[in-house]
Amino acid sequence: MYKVYGAYRNSDLTEGKGRLILIKVFESRTMAELFINDQPGIMGRRAKWTEGKCQDWQVKEIEVINDKDVKISFEIHDQAKEND
Repeated sequence: MYKVYGAYRNSDLTEGKGRLILIKVFESRTMAELFINDQPGIMGRRAKWTEGKCQDWQVKEIEVINDKDVKISFEIHDQAKEND
């Protein structure tokens, strides 16, 4: 078992009423935080998302028990993207 860190973004960048979707996975929390802090948020606004209370971007810890879990996670993510 090991941990990875997901960068999640609000799926509605116009009004911010969407759900959080997984955009990218990192091996370290620091790299995930650096990534999200460099991204535009809702309506193009910029902020240090890791320091604020906005829900535009978030980093979440993901526990990986085995490689099969990773494949299932990506399949779920791909299906969610198709439904948006």
